[in-house]
Amino acid sequence: MQFDYRILAASNLPPTESQIDEIKALLREESTKEESLELEIRRIQEELHRLRLATVAQKRRVSDYKAILSPIRSLPAEIIAHILLLCAEDRGGHHLPFPARYLVLGQICSRWRAIALATPDIWATIQIHVQSRSSVKKSIQVAHVFAERSQPRLLTLDVSCNHSHHQVSNFLPTLLNERVSSRIHSLRLRVPERFITGPGESPIRHPFPKLAHLDFCGLSRQFFHPTAYLVDPPIMMMENPFIAGSSLTTLKVEYPSPLHTPSCYFGLSLPDTSQSWSNITSIILGEGVLFETHQFFWILEKSAAKLERFVASEALFDASISTSLAAPIVLPHLHTFAVHLSEEDVSFINHLTMPALKSLSIAFQRDLPASPSDVLDRLRERSQFSLSTFKLINGCLWSIDKADVLEGLFGHFFPEVEVLELDSRALETSLIFQSLRLRSHEAPFRDAGEENLPKLRKLSIRLDREYDAGIISDFLLSRTICPCRDHHRQGGCPFAIFEEIQLLTTNTRYLERQLQRFTENEEYIASARAPIRIKCIEG
Repeated sequence: MQFDYRILAASNLPPTESQIDEIKALLREESTKEESLELEIRRIQEELHRLRLATVAQKRRVSDYKAILSPIRSLPAEIIAHILLLCAEDRGGHHLPFPARYLVLGQICSRWRAIALATPDIWATIQIHVQSRSSVKKSIQVAHVFAERSQPRLLTLDVSCNHSHHQVSNFLPTLLNERVSSRIHSLRLRVPERFITGPGESPIRHPFPKLAHLDFCGLSRQFFHPTAYLVDPPIMMMENPFIAGSSLTTLKVEYPSPLHTPSCYFGLSLPDTSQSWSNITSIILGEGVLFETHQFFWILEKSAAKLERFVASEALFDASISTSLAAPIVLPHLHTFAVHLSEEDVSFINHLTMPALKSLSIAFQRDLPASPSDVLDRLRERSQFSLSTFKLINGCLWSIDKADVLEGLFGHFFPEVEVLELDSRALETSLIFQSLRLRSHEAPFRDAGEENLPKLRKLSIRLDREYDAGIISDFLLSRTICPCRDHHRQGGCPFAIFEEIQLLTTNTRYLERQLQRFTENEEYIASARAPIRIKCIEG
């Protein structure tokens, strides 16, 4: 009679002799069953693996059949070329550097590779960054391959190099051979600032008949001498006969410096008969550029016929050499004007007439001989323009009457300005907001009719200091910006018509944290104020 082994297993008693023999027999039987089950599991697993492989192959066949019927196969080559062109453009979100993001387009399929190679626009943008001596030869080879594939399109060339004058001089002539230079439409150079020392020694040795946009950034400081006037390379390029024969429409010059000090004068000897400026529509003089007042007038006079945009918001004047003009300079098409104003160069206002001006950016510097509002009045009286955008940019206001600045702005420009841009480096942020708050209770604003209200619809403020975030948070809760036009009749701010508030900052995360507790505030939400957008800018 078989015993119940479960009773024995649940106790601590040892089995008898007869039970031991019986248990061994049962163990052999159960072990055989276990082996059979494991064999069956392995068989089923092998079958499952086979079925999975068959499923993958079947899915691949189904996918291939679907691909044959895909509408993309019937897309015209022109549309595919446009898609590839959009994929190749540098929109700031690419993980692949140049030229990898272009070359990968030829690895999709043979048809798409043929379309890419047959689309010159894809290869018409060339970016060269010389990181070492060993990369020079490869960079030149890539540039020439792109130039060959992009024929007959005009080229956009972006060259960056941090090496010495000798290396760059040897690099550029090989890169800018006659076949390349004859097709360059836009040239952007990020190279040592004195890589061009004159027409005879210039590494630019072939004509640029199609050149329309010249963007130069001098990266090196090793040749700067504080007691010497340095000739600006782009001016030398304008004097260069190979550049002078081009049709430049845009000129941009800058010398970024961590010390924010001017490092180069904007050319001492400007040619009197140069035709290089006659077609220019846009001039941008950036950080580190210092030029004399007579050179400023010379540039404006030579480019007056077609000039539409003159931006020198980061450049500085040297008015130590006085100048006098027999007649004012008329800039009939100029719509954007950005400059610094100091004691010496403020007189140039009397020499400029800008009837088409729409966007004005000014930085008031130290010791102005006239009040800022008088300067603005003088400029407006002469030009009779109607602004849509006014920007007060970085400048020093500690030695002049700040209230006078704001009075001039609010009293003479706000009635027509739609976009107001302020910079925390120009005026204390708290002072800006305090003035807005005070003037919400002043006549004629409080008693103004609907037709006389300011037309402001957008407020843009650049914040360069972290504590500005706290100031602007208080400002947003101060009922300074009101939800409707009619609120001014109850003592509110006339600037309630802001449709958008844009905050420009180098530290978006910090500002977002500061503003979060205010934007979630019930009182803030109930007031239905204008939307606040935070935009990151480069420091």
